[in-house]
Formats: sequence, C-alpha cells, structure tokens
Amino acid sequence: MKIRKVYLALLLGGLLATQSLSAQEPIKTPLEIADEHYKHYEFVDAAKVYQKLIRGAKTDNYIYLQLADCYYNIFNTVEAAKYYGKALEKDPSLDSELYYRYAQMLKASGRYDSSNAAMRKFAERNPEDQRAIAFMREPDYIPRLRAQEELFTFEESGINDRQGN
Repeated sequence: MKIRKVYLALLLGGLLATQSLSAQEPIKTPLEIADEHYKHYEFVDAAKVYQKLIRGAKTDNYIYLQLADCYYNIFNTVEAAKYYGKALEKDPSLDSELYYRYAQMLKASGRYDSSNAAMRKFAERNPEDQRAIAFMREPDYIPRLRAQEELFTFEESGINDRQGN
C-alpha cells in the first residue's frame, strides 16, 4: 500500500512540475512565429504569417523584406517583386543587393523595362560588380534572344508511341 502512495505522489508531483513549466513558456507573437519559420527555411509558412502582419502604410519595412525574401526563395517572382518594390519604395537607401534581387524577379516576371531600371540603380551603386558590368554592356539581351530564330526543331520520332510499343 505504501508503494502505491509513493508512486501516486511521484506521479502527481511530476504532473504538477510539468504543468508549471509549460505555464512559464512565453507566448510567441505572430512576428516571432513567422521569424521562427523563416529561420527554419519554412518560407511558405513564414510568408503566410508575415502576410497577416501587413497593416497598409504602417507596415514595417522588415515585414516587406521578409516577405520578399520568402517569395524569392520559393521563386514566386510576382510576389517577390511586389514586396521588394514596396520595401525599396519605402527606403531607397537599402542594401544594393536588394535592387539586384528586385531586378531579377521583375525580369523573371517578364517586366523587362522595370527590371532594367532596377539594374541601373544596382549598377550605379556597384560599378565594379561583374553583374553590373555585364548588364551595362548589354542591358536588353533577353528581348534580343527571344527575337532570334529557333536553332532547332522538335519532331516526334515515332520510337516511343503512346501504346508502349
């Protein structure tokens, strides 16, 4: 009987200790939750939480930059360009690398003129950077490449047909 009372006392003590420890854990803010996702490379989950933190003109630039980087990392070019644009509009003195990323996302979205404008700002700030030098040599290379005649054609060979023969 005494052994049962000891086990019961230990069990209750353990439960109380666990409950008091869990009660002492601080409640995380949505920003902390989003940052935690971001830190663990969970960019889709982080973007969902950062989206909820947007408050119009009162939105902190940090949120725009984190959102832009989330979308950049999952290659959502339209959303990445949107939030890089908002961040750079709010503070044009941000790191010049952001202008490069912004330009890349605009270019990937097919917005070549806007991309070139962002790349010019990047090149102004980093005239020695190889990416800026290459851009300044030939800023409109994508439309030129698209206008080229196809170098090869594709035809069905008939070797592998849909019936598996």
